[in-house]
Amino acid sequence: LEEVDQLHITNNPLLTHVDHASALRIATQIDIESNAVLEDVDGLNGLESIDVLNIVQNNALASIDLFNGESLVTELTLLNISQNGVTELDGFNALETVHSRLKIYQNPSLTDISGFDGLTLIDNVEGVECEPMMDAECFPAAVIIEYNMGLMDISGFASLTRIKPSLTINDNRTMPALTGFTALTEANDYIYIDSNEALEAVTGFTALTTVGRYLSFDDNG
Repeated sequence: LEEVDQLHITNNPLLTHVDHASALRIATQIDIESNAVLEDVDGLNGLESIDVLNIVQNNALASIDLFNGESLVTELTLLNISQNGVTELDGFNALETVHSRLKIYQNPSLTDISGFDGLTLIDNVEGVECEPMMDAECFPAAVIIEYNMGLMDISGFASLTRIKPSLTINDNRTMPALTGFTALTEANDYIYIDSNEALEAVTGFTALTTVGRYLSFDDNG
């Protein structure tokens, strides 16, 4: 199988690898969800084009090594990495653009986000309007990094220059340092950094010049 509109790999309690997808080149959406002993998703590295990738609730998935090196996947519409066993995210370095949302949510073993070094633009053009400081579910954020309870640093995103509309980094309770986003110059709506209880130092964001509406830095360490 080389091309498919949607591929769902879900609720397979004995599945350890997705090598059966290694011939796949083109997909609109791939959902990999609730595969309790899945160890890797390396079988997807043959992809040349994909719009939406959801990797959710795979408890044994310790690493996600995708879209690096000579990968032809340079843009996505949506990337959702939530509730997995992943310990670090150091891949996705071939990605240049995300057109809607990048969500890294509730991965309890994740300690560092050091990848995404080729990403230059995240542009959520379909974000809904919300009043400031409302519930985070309402936020039209292009980047959401939340509730990763073992996270120690976000050191990646070295080439990301613009986020449209917004960035939220919330409730990463053990994170003492935030050193990434060093090339970011603009968020055209808001940056919201809240309730990171151990946060002692923010040494990233050194190129930031413009935040369109507001910068919120509340209830951190």
